[in-house]
Amino acid sequence: GATTSQSFNIISRSDEDLPEITDVTVTPSANLVYNGNEQVLATLSGTKQGDTVSYKIDGNATEELKGTDAKEYSLEITVSRENYKDYVWTGTVEIKKAQITGITVTPYSGIYDKSEHDALTVEGLENSDIVTYIIDGKEVNDMPKITNAGNYPITLKVSRDGYAPYSQIYTAVISKANA
Repeated sequence: GATTSQSFNIISRSDEDLPEITDVTVTPSANLVYNGNEQVLATLSGTKQGDTVSYKIDGNATEELKGTDAKEYSLEITVSRENYKDYVWTGTVEIKKAQITGITVTPYSGIYDKSEHDALTVEGLENSDIVTYIIDGKEVNDMPKITNAGNYPITLKVSRDGYAPYSQIYTAVISKANA
């Protein structure tokens, strides 16, 4: 028996040989501020019919690039197209903490009358707010009470989810009674 030998030259195309997808654009959202609602973190444009798009936020697959909480989000967008290298975009987008607004504070101001008074009147708080007061270097959870004549600097601190902490010093005053 005769032996026949043949040789084959197998050419495999590696991914590196494929052209890149150059017609898609990712636009990260800028200047996002917490508002309690879901917000779009980035938009993708230029995809073609047949493209496969996948999104990840903080490493987890997701259907939409949206976020609600005030934090930095790590995004990954992958566009797959037949006969092209995958297009992969990674970046971060931040939803910044909002400033607490709508709080009205009136420090007590009156003449000594032997009675105990709330040091501050605070309006505009939300039920979920965590409120503390600093008076005489001590942080307390309850409204400070003042009785004697004097100036009382009090720091009002408010913590609210999604918001930068609120901290402001107010001075309550009880004036001496006329003799």
